[in-house]
Amino acid sequence: MTPACAVAARAPGKLILCGEHGVVYGAPALALAVDRYVTVTVRAWAKPGLRLQGNPFTPATDWPLASAPGLKAELEMRHARFRAGELPAAEILRAPAEFIQYAAAQVLADAAAPRAGCVVEIASDIPFGSGMGSSAALALALTRALAAYWRIPVRRERLYAWARQAENLRHGRSSGLDPRVCLHGGGIRFQAGRHVPLTRVPPRLLLAQTGVPLTGTGDCVEAVAQRSGENGPWREMTAITRRLAAALAAADQSAQQAALRAQQRLLTRLGVTPAPVPAFIRPLEQTGAAAKICGAGAVAGRAAGLVWIISDDEPAVTALARAAGYDLFSVRPALQGARLLRQKECSLSRTQSGASAVRMLAAGGRVR
Repeated sequence: MTPACAVAARAPGKLILCGEHGVVYGAPALALAVDRYVTVTVRAWAKPGLRLQGNPFTPATDWPLASAPGLKAELEMRHARFRAGELPAAEILRAPAEFIQYAAAQVLADAAAPRAGCVVEIASDIPFGSGMGSSAALALALTRALAAYWRIPVRRERLYAWARQAENLRHGRSSGLDPRVCLHGGGIRFQAGRHVPLTRVPPRLLLAQTGVPLTGTGDCVEAVAQRSGENGPWREMTAITRRLAAALAAADQSAQQAALRAQQRLLTRLGVTPAPVPAFIRPLEQTGAAAKICGAGAVAGRAAGLVWIISDDEPAVTALARAAGYDLFSVRPALQGARLLRQKECSLSRTQSGASAVRMLAAGGRVR
């Protein structure tokens, strides 16, 4: 089957509002898709391979499509060894390209015949390694674009399954939360694989960037498993998550702040908040603000990724962040999840660059 000339897809990042770590053990979590995106552009290439371009693939990385079945089997074997306790989570994927190659191999496994080569260009404004779901967004945007390029019919639940399995390789084990909220868009309550939309979400979230954690999500999940596992404070966390959900629905800022403070205390008890971060949060609380880390945190080093802050005194927050050496920025909800550009808006000639599709999207191209 003749491939499309070029297609582009994008998926939003996300923030976990409450329930991080507990969600791995069946507790509920609240998450929100936010207006930071991964965009993947796929265009024709004469060679029978896949060329990866864009950060971090500088220079470009080439990969023969014929090797897809073998790589898929190898990576799934490594994951099985991880599950058996024979391999650390950090050694499942041994190069950044393997995550993308595995996602592509999953799409190819659903193809009835060999597919043509292509150039894959990646552009992202999601901070890497900060708990904003960059890997889930990448997996969704990539598999959606490749399926469209190779003209492979795909349902949303298939996209979710592909992204979740890629996330398993990236983090060791995935609750499924990140790919679900990045696929769905908006805010969701997620528990044990099921989700329901939140009726009301914050119109804006103020975030402090404490730095890229020294340890990854998989390291943190494994550390919590060893320290607490099924016996962790998951009932207590469930109660906090329910309180925050009710506070969001009622637009009750005081109750939202109380829930954030309680959740942050639990995360500190779990050992995923490096000491400099509570040292930043304590004076924030003295100004009447509330704050918590968003995501897995860290079990080593001094940074924990992003901190969500609810405050009526942003000048005071700005001064404290500056003193701590942290950057402040804000995000808004992304009400649409992973999606594909309309064909007419990504029908580039073979000589045009993938960056053109990205610019077209940024200029307001219609999507579905």
